[in-house]
Amino acid sequence: MATVSADAKNGALNNIAEALTAREEEILAANRADYEESQRAGLPEKVLDRLLLNHDRLSAIAGDVLSVAALPDPVGETFDMRTLPNGLIVGKTRVPLGVIGA
Repeated sequence: MATVSADAKNGALNNIAEALTAREEEILAANRADYEESQRAGLPEKVLDRLLLNHDRLSAIAGDVLSVAALPDPVGETFDMRTLPNGLIVGKTRVPLGVIGA
Protein backbone atom coordinates (compact mmCIF):
# COMPACT_ATOMS: atom_id res chain seq x y z
CA MET A 1 0.00 0.00 0.00
CA ALA A 2 2.93 2.34 0.59
CA THR A 3 3.68 2.44 -3.14
CA VAL A 4 0.09 2.80 -4.35
CA SER A 5 -1.08 6.31 -5.16
CA ALA A 6 -3.84 7.98 -3.19
CA ASP A 7 -5.93 8.08 -6.38
CA ALA A 8 -5.57 4.31 -6.82
CA LYS A 9 -6.50 3.66 -3.19
CA ASN A 10 -9.50 5.97 -3.40
CA GLY A 11 -10.53 4.38 -6.70
CA ALA A 12 -10.44 0.95 -5.09
CA LEU A 13 -12.50 2.17 -2.13
CA ASN A 14 -15.03 3.79 -4.47
CA ASN A 15 -15.26 0.51 -6.42
CA ILE A 16 -15.86 -1.41 -3.18
CA ALA A 17 -18.67 0.95 -2.17
CA GLU A 18 -20.18 0.72 -5.64
CA ALA A 19 -20.01 -3.10 -5.58
CA LEU A 20 -21.68 -3.22 -2.16
CA THR A 21 -24.57 -1.23 -3.57
CA ALA A 22 -24.75 -2.97 -6.95
CA ARG A 23 -24.60 -6.48 -5.48
CA GLU A 24 -26.87 -5.81 -2.51
CA GLU A 25 -29.31 -8.62 -3.25
CA GLU A 26 -26.52 -11.18 -3.61
CA ILE A 27 -24.77 -9.99 -0.44
CA LEU A 28 -27.98 -9.99 1.59
CA ALA A 29 -28.90 -13.49 0.36
CA ALA A 30 -25.48 -14.85 1.35
CA ASN A 31 -25.71 -13.06 4.69
CA ARG A 32 -29.16 -14.52 5.29
CA ALA A 33 -27.74 -18.03 4.75
CA ASP A 34 -24.86 -17.31 7.15
CA TYR A 35 -27.28 -15.88 9.69
CA GLU A 36 -29.57 -18.91 9.54
CA GLU A 37 -26.62 -21.30 9.91
CA SER A 38 -25.39 -19.28 12.88
CA GLN A 39 -28.86 -19.47 14.45
CA ARG A 40 -28.86 -23.25 14.06
CA ALA A 41 -25.38 -23.36 15.61
CA GLY A 42 -26.79 -21.61 18.68
CA LEU A 43 -24.87 -18.35 18.58
CA PRO A 44 -26.04 -15.81 21.17
CA GLU A 45 -28.63 -13.26 20.07
CA LYS A 46 -26.21 -10.34 20.49
CA VAL A 47 -23.75 -12.04 18.11
CA LEU A 48 -26.54 -12.79 15.64
CA ASP A 49 -27.57 -9.14 15.65
CA ARG A 50 -24.01 -8.10 14.79
CA LEU A 51 -23.96 -10.63 11.96
CA LEU A 52 -27.26 -9.62 10.37
CA LEU A 53 -27.14 -7.28 7.39
CA ASN A 54 -30.09 -5.44 5.89
CA HIS A 55 -30.48 -2.65 3.36
CA ASP A 56 -29.81 0.10 5.91
CA ARG A 57 -26.74 -1.58 7.38
CA LEU A 58 -25.26 -2.37 3.97
CA SER A 59 -25.91 1.20 2.79
CA ALA A 60 -24.18 2.49 5.93
CA ILE A 61 -21.17 0.27 5.25
CA ALA A 62 -20.94 1.55 1.67
CA GLY A 63 -21.22 5.12 2.97
CA ASP A 64 -18.47 4.50 5.51
CA VAL A 65 -16.19 3.16 2.77
CA LEU A 66 -16.83 6.36 0.79
CA SER A 67 -16.05 8.40 3.91
CA VAL A 68 -12.68 6.68 4.20
CA ALA A 69 -11.99 7.45 0.53
CA ALA A 70 -12.71 11.13 1.21
CA LEU A 71 -10.10 11.32 3.98
CA PRO A 72 -6.66 12.72 3.20
CA ASP A 73 -4.07 9.99 2.59
CA PRO A 74 -1.46 10.24 5.35
CA VAL A 75 0.89 7.57 3.91
CA GLY A 76 4.31 9.03 3.25
CA GLU A 77 3.65 12.17 5.29
CA THR A 78 6.75 13.24 7.21
CA PHE A 79 6.35 15.20 10.44
CA ASP A 80 8.07 16.07 13.73
CA MET A 81 11.32 16.80 11.93
CA ARG A 82 14.14 18.01 14.14
CA THR A 83 17.90 18.31 14.13
CA LEU A 84 19.77 16.57 16.91
CA PRO A 85 22.77 18.20 18.61
CA ASN A 86 25.09 16.07 16.46
CA GLY A 87 23.49 17.46 13.28
CA LEU A 88 21.47 14.36 12.45
CA ILE A 89 18.02 15.23 11.08
CA VAL A 90 15.30 12.86 12.28
CA GLY A 91 11.55 12.72 11.93
CA LYS A 92 8.57 10.45 11.60
CA THR A 93 7.01 9.15 8.39
CA ARG A 94 3.54 7.64 8.27
CA VAL A 95 3.46 4.11 6.84
CA PRO A 96 0.60 1.64 6.37
CA LEU A 97 0.28 -1.00 9.08
CA GLY A 98 -2.98 -2.72 8.14
CA VAL A 99 -4.91 -3.97 5.16
CA ILE A 100 -8.33 -3.43 3.67
CA GLY A 101 -9.76 -6.66 2.39
CA ALA A 102 -7.94 -9.93 2.18
